Amino acid sequence: MHGTESAVAVRREAPAADNLQQLLSLCLDCARACLRCADECLAADDPQQLSRCLQLSLDCADRCFALAPVPVAKDSATMGELLTICAEACERAAVECRKQGARHQHCRLCAEICERCGEACRTAAPALAA
Repeated sequence: MHGTESAVAVRREAPAADNLQQLLSLCLDCARACLRCADECLAADDPQQLSRCLQLSLDCADRCFALAPVPVAKDSATMGELLTICAEACERAAVECRKQGARHQHCRLCAEICERCGEACRTAAPALAA
């Protein structure tokens, strides 16, 4: 097999239970960071300028917190769909927080964890959605 053929032939495997637990832990850390960011946005001198950041941080926190209580098997299609939704929310929050990061440290820190969480969810989702 050539390199391209072998890459296509490789089946993605669902993450092991401990890896899924680590992913869910990362999601909870991300949710907490998003809530801190939202609190700081509200307390900032320019909260109107941070309204989009606030909104997307809260949305991301909601999506990340929603994953924690989901009692599904590691190969559940439902979990794969939820991870995709979470990844999208993380990516949107990261982009907006990154824009504000030069002026607000809480936004920079939030962007960093949202990027990590979004990437981790995006990577795990296809294996679980299969």
